[in-house]
Amino acid sequence: MTDFKRVFVDTTPIIYYLENSPLYSEVIKRFFTMCIEKIYRLLLLP
Repeated sequence: MTDFKRVFVDTTPIIYYLENSPLYSEVIKRFFTMCIEKIYRLLLLP
């Protein structure tokens, strides 16, 4: 991500994170952490 301030996210990664998926939870956690640190606005898609 470069100059973006908004990121559209499908619900699937959130579900993987909440379920602590062995394949995806760490990647998604890093993504969310990066978004928080860079102050990106996450917009969830149903």
